[in-house]
Amino acid sequence: ASVDFDVVKNEPPVCTLNYTETNLSWNFTNKCDDQDGKIARYEWFINNELRNVYGSSATLSKNLNRGKQDLRVVAYDDSGDFVTQHLTVYGPEEQEKPAPKEPEKIAEK
Repeated sequence: ASVDFDVVKNEPPVCTLNYTETNLSWNFTNKCDDQDGKIARYEWFINNELRNVYGSSATLSKNLNRGKQDLRVVAYDDSGDFVTQHLTVYGPEEQEKPAPKEPEKIAEK
């Protein structure tokens, strides 16, 4: 006996990455929908470094993350398809030492 069936191509998830911020941190949320399954896992990268965050949201301290922060979130569905979201935020600039002052020249009269 044989059974005929149609193989339906898996649809990748659809995600929207948003954030709110306070004076101290950014709070990111990657809202995803998968029409034909569920989200299996997330990978969060900050400046191309994989972080130990695996859920749909993450908080990043501004004090510990100064300057430009490139955020990339990859959401995988239960069939292995994925979608990648990108976002860039800017933290406080690095604290730099003030440039040494030139000694003031006294104009002779």
